[in-house]
Amino acid sequence: MNGPAPGFVPTMGALHEGHISLLRLAGNRRTIASIFVNPTQFNNPEDLANYPRTEAEDIIMLEQAGCDAVFIPDALAMYPEGESAAAVDYGILTRGMEAAFRPGHFDGVVAIVRKLFNLVEPAEAYFGEKDFQQLAVVRELARREFPNLRIMGGAIVRENSGLAMSSRNRRLSNAGKARALELYHSLCFLRDNWLDSDPGQLLNAVRYDLSLSPEIKLEYLETVNESTFLPSADKKDRIRALIAAWVEGVRLIDNMAMPTE
Repeated sequence: MNGPAPGFVPTMGALHEGHISLLRLAGNRRTIASIFVNPTQFNNPEDLANYPRTEAEDIIMLEQAGCDAVFIPDALAMYPEGESAAAVDYGILTRGMEAAFRPGHFDGVVAIVRKLFNLVEPAEAYFGEKDFQQLAVVRELARREFPNLRIMGGAIVRENSGLAMSSRNRRLSNAGKARALELYHSLCFLRDNWLDSDPGQLLNAVRYDLSLSPEIKLEYLETVNESTFLPSADKKDRIRALIAAWVEGVRLIDNMAMPTE
């Protein structure tokens, strides 16, 4: 594509309104979206095998949303020398939470995003805040290697129920979606009681309540400083609560900003 550098929305397909909302961040800028289920960011082969693939529907959605071009490479094109990713160390960003529970995940994220940035050469790239830690990792990648690239975060888009939109939601039954809402309700409870409670006791109470549900397997519920990503419960900081859990064999993540004093 000739002309000014485009805006770029990298995706793994199975698109929903959350992805489409990222295109709107581009305004009048030309946009390119990619669809590629990246094997190197899956530490669980079963999770990779079960990841939904809806390429034909995705292309229609992107066309209707006004996307100018779609890039759909295959694994051989992206990994001609084999599916591998070099280890990445961005300090706390690549050690806690998602990194701890999904070893190698951010190695794969950085590897594929770097390749895509080099191929597309965008002026701006758009990532959803639902993957809040991933957004922070991508911003660090851009700071180190793509200083002229602007990384923009898009707000979480939720279903009418409050459940964060995710490509993985389509693998949940109606009962599973109802159960998954407990993650959202837990974050809302934290937010609504944050300023009037002891943060440590509040977090432990919410973790305990989630542990009482046999249908939910909690991996983590943590609060971090949004700027440093260090664990924090300081009510004067910009704090983000992040959660990950399994429901019906589907791994879900969500997060929410906490109020400040």
